[in-house]
Amino acid sequence: MEKMSEQAGWQYSEYGSDKSVVIVPLANNRFQAVLAQEKMIDGKKRYLFASKICVCGPEIDLKELLLNNIYFIYSRFVIEYDILRLAAGVYEAHAEEALLMEMIMEVARGADEWENKLTGLDVN
Repeated sequence: MEKMSEQAGWQYSEYGSDKSVVIVPLANNRFQAVLAQEKMIDGKKRYLFASKICVCGPEIDLKELLLNNIYFIYSRFVIEYDILRLAAGVYEAHAEEALLMEMIMEVARGADEWENKLTGLDVN
């Protein structure tokens, strides 16, 4: 992950052997943090990517989020501990570098777009 981040021009920070954060630069001088994790699930290693959008309160139209999931290839909206995130995952067996980069970019761009749409801010 570190080498790939370096090649892409992303800022990389490691948080243990199975977790890191990648800061992805986007258009208009915006940035988005993407959490990258390695997890064993059902005996298979998976790579998981997630980026915070905002706190998920009653003002968030959940049906709108579900309807917009169709526009993502790898990602989906998830709510974790009352935080709305965009998340994606792949089994290690299918995790070629080009695919991982596409997934990280989709998570970063999508989370930034929805963060801006829902809050008008660039805080994550």
